[in-house]
Amino acid sequence: MEKTLNDLLEGAIQMEIASQKMYSQALAIVKDQEAKVFLEKLVEEEKIHEKTLESIKEMDVYEGSTILSDEKAIEYSENSHGDQMEISADSTMDDILEIALKREYRAQNLFHKL
Repeated sequence: MEKTLNDLLEGAIQMEIASQKMYSQALAIVKDQEAKVFLEKLVEEEKIHEKTLESIKEMDVYEGSTILSDEKAIEYSENSHGDQMEISADSTMDDILEIALKREYRAQNLFHKL
């Protein structure tokens, strides 16, 4: 199935929503107070990312129906943040930071490649 620029953008929006959900779920189980505060900030950052992408989509600054021909771009976009990462009740601030940095690095790397 052919993918368009709109599909790519919608996929990025869905990844931001998935990150919000993952961090919110972690917030509900993590015991470490410092990690909880950081997770709250991460949820808010992911919401900002989602709104930014939605704004780009609404501005119509590109032809969204343009078909993507670069198979690598499509592959990267479908796994931009990597797999869901395991966060447990015993996860510390350092654990959460490591997970968040890996996910953000992957996402940023994707957009630089595009």
